[in-house]
Amino acid sequence: TNIALSAVKEVRDRSNATDVTTTIGSATALRTLIQEERFRELAFEGLRKHDLIRWGMFVSTMNNLGTEITNTGGTAYAYGALAGKNVRTKHELYPIPTLELSLNRGMVQNPGW
Repeated sequence: TNIALSAVKEVRDRSNATDVTTTIGSATALRTLIQEERFRELAFEGLRKHDLIRWGMFVSTMNNLGTEITNTGGTAYAYGALAGKNVRTKHELYPIPTLELSLNRGMVQNPGW
């Protein structure tokens, strides 16, 4: 926990942000802080989906985002909300290519594909 807190403090110090590591009182709060820091620090790096999958939050986060876009965006953004609303657990894994499955009969396609 102390190593994680010092790493978060180092990132925040580098960006001249306020030190929030002194207010962390539980492991859950630390995990949430780290998730929020990764969201801000790596916003345009293309890693968000993989983080959400690793944390077991991908499907729920995307479905909630789609619902939020629908509720607040109106009809103008209804099409954009479909991307979040249509995410299912099968999207946590990529499909195995058919050629690979045909070459190796011991392989089984990922669930949902």
